[in-house]
Amino acid sequence: RDTAEAGASVLPDVSAGGARPGDSALLSTSLGGARLQLLDVSVNALAAAGWSNASDDELSFLQGGGHDPNQRGFTFQQLELSLAGAVDPYFNAEAHLIWFLDGEGESRFELEEAFATTTRLPFGLEQHGLELELGHFFTEFGRHNPRHPHEWDWQDQPIVATRFFSGDGMRAPGFRVGWLTPLPWYSEIHVRLQNAQGETMPSFLANDEVFEARPIGGRPFASSGVRGSDDLVHLLRLVNGFDLGDETSAQL
Repeated sequence: RDTAEAGASVLPDVSAGGARPGDSALLSTSLGGARLQLLDVSVNALAAAGWSNASDDELSFLQGGGHDPNQRGFTFQQLELSLAGAVDPYFNAEAHLIWFLDGEGESRFELEEAFATTTRLPFGLEQHGLELELGHFFTEFGRHNPRHPHEWDWQDQPIVATRFFSGDGMRAPGFRVGWLTPLPWYSEIHVRLQNAQGETMPSFLANDEVFEARPIGGRPFASSGVRGSDDLVHLLRLVNGFDLGDETSAQL
């Protein structure tokens, strides 16, 4: 998902006036008064081959991204299964499942993202108003972190992103409220709350494994639990996007 695109959705419009239920669904079934639709299934794989004058031990440290090529020879970076659907006409939903081989050659599976987004909240133009997102997702901080590895311009993750946001990107369960304003250019406001613990939150509460592998600032791990909203990650984001040409855009 790229928030630089002016609110463009990867899913057909299943709200009033859009596609009728079942028109383009791969699978459709009724549940109560709603219709569940599977609208898109995609699979992509990333692999790399290369050589280095650094040893594999050095490469595993230098290439800290969870899906970086980090050894001589061949690296299977990931296989991603993406599912997109809708609960007509109330929610769109996405799930992204990852399988890859780690540096020891062991198979690993992870749920990268799984979330639902409302489509019928008021306060704005149709499809350009208020929306609520619930689930497990990447934090929309900067332009790189929300992107999946197959959307990167390079084969490896920037070092600064790995250091601050973990090798697998900053992501956690939570919710987001967004408003795509009716301004003539792309302008959106986000307010987001997410859990602050786990290996994908190394700059916040993290966990004991993160501190054992790479202590942050030399401080010890302190498991305090969630006692209030202060123990969650808060994001306030105002993003303005502009097209500079057919293939170039900028954000502030």
